[in-house]
Amino acid sequence: MLKRAVVLHYWDGVPDDEVDEEVVLSLGCPALSINFFEVIEGYIDSKQLTHLFIH
Repeated sequence: MLKRAVVLHYWDGVPDDEVDEEVVLSLGCPALSINFFEVIEGYIDSKQLTHLFIH
């Protein structure tokens, strides 16, 4: 059994495009822009996404 789950969520403070300055800081879980989350959500719901690498 896993001891910790990672929650992937959207946050309206995360922009769609890459920026040079810092954006909002989540408290541990990856935060995506709303538009990108909707894309990823489709893959997760269809079970086409089994791994997510975050850099």
